[in-house]
Amino acid sequence: MPPWARIEELAISFGEILMPAIRQIVTWVQGFVDKLNSMDEGTKNTIVTIGLLAAAIGPVLIIIGKVVSAVGSIMTFIPTLIGGISSIGGGLSALWGILAANPVTLVIAAIAALIAIFVALWNNCEGYSNGVNYPKFRKSRVKTGAFFHVQKEREME
Repeated sequence: MPPWARIEELAISFGEILMPAIRQIVTWVQGFVDKLNSMDEGTKNTIVTIGLLAAAIGPVLIIIGKVVSAVGSIMTFIPTLIGGISSIGGGLSALWGILAANPVTLVIAAIAALIAIFVALWNNCEGYSNGVNYPKFRKSRVKTGAFFHVQKEREME
């Protein structure tokens, strides 16, 4: 007898053992389906609505849990942030004292701040850098157009 025949005999014996339980389950499922089919449309719609709400609640609860967790993390960070701000406040008051004593330093600091702002805009804002470059681009385009216009006139002669 080949080996797969023994495996087949084993499967048949398991099937004979499990068959009564499987028949009971199938009978119960058929009865449940018959009850669902005999319901009126309003009851079916209510069951579907409740099922959809139950399915939607799971993801909503996950999102709420993540938001609450994030807020909890932020709440542990706030005391550290407040401590840092208070220490920066002391440093800033000293800086303002130095700047008030020497107005030239204030002007130099303002110019340095403006340069830093313009550099940051140039590097991070494409609209700003394109706007600054546009007049140069327009002039070069006019020069190029004039060049080609002169060249075309020479070709016509």
